[in-house]
Amino acid sequence: MTQALVPLEAETDPRLATIVRAAMRQAGLASSWEPTVVDLATGRLAANTLRCCGSGRRPCVQDIQRCVLGVVSAWQDPSFE
Repeated sequence: MTQALVPLEAETDPRLATIVRAAMRQAGLASSWEPTVVDLATGRLAANTLRCCGSGRRPCVQDIQRCVLGVVSAWQDPSFE
């Protein structure tokens, strides 16, 4: 994920919050991760800022990345209303 695939202005679109919360539920992320997921999906935060700590704890960087990819995919899905 090298570029923002959800436009930054989407942060004010209520559909984005719905998409993010659904992706977070699916990924098992706590609601406290919502700002990070939005920032990653919009490019406000670069994906390369996430680092694996190697502890094996959840959420893992991969969990967050999967969630962000889910957000981007849902946002780009023309059937989503």
